[in-house]
Amino acid sequence: MVNMDADAKLMLAFKSGDVKAFELLAEKYTKPLVNFIYRLTFDRAQAEDIAQEVFIKVYRAAKNYSVTSKFSTFLYKIAYNACMDYFRKKSRSVESKSLSLDAIIEKTETSPQIELVDKSKQQDALIIALEQEAQIRGALASLHPRQSAAISMRIYEEKTYEEIAEVLGISKSAVETLLFRAKQALKQKLK
Repeated sequence: MVNMDADAKLMLAFKSGDVKAFELLAEKYTKPLVNFIYRLTFDRAQAEDIAQEVFIKVYRAAKNYSVTSKFSTFLYKIAYNACMDYFRKKSRSVESKSLSLDAIIEKTETSPQIELVDKSKQQDALIIALEQEAQIRGALASLHPRQSAAISMRIYEEKTYEEIAEVLGISKSAVETLLFRAKQALKQKLK
């Protein structure tokens, strides 16, 4: 049997009828899940919609849930498959995913998180940072969805190779190859 993490115990409690356990899981994983999906779709509204679908699927899957891996691996596998369904339904084009520099600047300048003390210096630094972010997002958007998912899980979600392999349904060595190729592709695109 797999070592049971606290989240798996919560899922089993939900399976037994404890609705509060599901609420705790949803509360804990909503933001990271939306961020993961966003890094694949580059559409915040779509990421929120897909995350909601994922939680509905988890809710419905509770009656058949058994601990075979960490709960987060179970959750991210559902999320990854939901993203692949989304991509199958809608052809994935770079134009629909890439953000224009003007749009990023507009969103950032209206953000209450950024305070501009010395506007000219900070705006120059902001423009450079936003250009770099747009280039990185464009490069990530051009990757195959499986590569983008692997990069996102490894870097942002800090998943192990084994967890990524389970989510993607491939071997650990295939994950290593996938990440290597994704990094090489990113380096080429960002030159």
